[in-house]
Amino acid sequence: MASFVQIFYDPAAVFAKVRERDSWAAPLIAMALITMIFAMYVTHTIGMENVTRRFFDEHPSIASQIPPDKKEEAIQQSGSPTRLAIGAVTGGVLVALITLIVAAVLMVMLSIMDRRPRFPQMLGTVAWASFPITVIACVMGVLILFFSREPSELDPQTLLATNVAAFLDKPSTGSFVYSLARSFDLLAIAQVCLLGFGISKVTGVPLGRSLSLVIGLWLVWVLLRGGFAAATGF
Repeated sequence: MASFVQIFYDPAAVFAKVRERDSWAAPLIAMALITMIFAMYVTHTIGMENVTRRFFDEHPSIASQIPPDKKEEAIQQSGSPTRLAIGAVTGGVLVALITLIVAAVLMVMLSIMDRRPRFPQMLGTVAWASFPITVIACVMGVLILFFSREPSELDPQTLLATNVAAFLDKPSTGSFVYSLARSFDLLAIAQVCLLGFGISKVTGVPLGRSLSLVIGLWLVWVLLRGGFAAATGF
């Protein structure tokens, strides 16, 4: 349990434990639970109906294909307790799934670099590198919603003004540019740096090489995400 606090001020010690004990379950489960609770709080405070209505407003091509009465019905149903619970659980599952995928990709890349980390080591490294950023983001989000006079007017996608997209007008900005602006986020950059540091401590790869690996993979993801946004409008 001490590692949950220690990761904020002495990450090297936590990653040393990962190298020795392959600890991954605790941070992964904690991240999933925190994400689920935060998702429930955000959708309840902002109102899922408002989020769904904003989605239709921002994507008129989709909204135009749905009859007005059906669209209004979908908006109202999106705020049901069952839908909110499903959305929150889905968010937690996605966090765990993404962590697994990132760990698998990193293990393959490190194997190419003649390093053979165990999968539990990589999973623990990714989970512990993500945990403090998740906590910080959720705490910031809760504080913003708590002190906001009109939380229903806030957009969950730009709730934290830690990326360039928070200062852009989404309708007048191209999908590719807006996606890039969202990706260059201070918290994301901090997570990339912490992950590179963790890989170095766990595998013995020089810090410069581990950072280059993580930053390179992150940039590939940013470009793929931007290309998807440009192709689909999402």
